[in-house]
Amino acid sequence: MYKIGRWWYLSTFIAFIFLIISGCNRFINIGWAESDFTPIEEIISSEEKTIKIQGIVTESVPLLNRIAYQIKDNTGSIWVLTNEVFNIGQEVTVKSILKSEEIIIDGQDFSSIYLETFQ
Repeated sequence: MYKIGRWWYLSTFIAFIFLIISGCNRFINIGWAESDFTPIEEIISSEEKTIKIQGIVTESVPLLNRIAYQIKDNTGSIWVLTNEVFNIGQEVTVKSILKSEEIIIDGQDFSSIYLETFQ
């Protein structure tokens, strides 16, 4: 009886460790663990110039020598200029530089921020 109990505890412990290791990504996505990605909603107030985000590509706009992609995570969305090719619906990780463009029309501020990948 003692050996069966010890093996049961050991196998339960191993199964628990396996579940923790294989499921860490889920814990990160729901905020239970630290992540090195910046949530999109925090980019506006971020003082960092280099930003790393992870999200789903929702739109794309081809430009002359680059492509603009709208990337969405569970906190918001932002446009990213890059030379990389992504597909709509693809989950991507992007390391980029925070940029801003000041646009004022008839006294109204239409300024926006966006990300640009390294060249």
